[in-house]
Amino acid sequence: MTQLDDARHSFDLRTLLTNVNGFAELLADPTLEIPMERRLEYAEIILASGERLSEQVAAWAARIALD
Repeated sequence: MTQLDDARHSFDLRTLLTNVNGFAELLADPTLEIPMERRLEYAEIILASGERLSEQVAAWAARIALD
């Protein structure tokens, strides 16, 4: 794996974590009146980002194992 690959993977992981954390913070804020439709949309984004994060980590781990 090259430094460029490492940087790209690091960026991808941070981006997905930012999505999860940001939308979770919105949902957890009791001062915000977020319509249920929007809450469901945020939950779907969190779930999709979590799935992509798991895939990225698994792929990254597999590549490291090959090195």
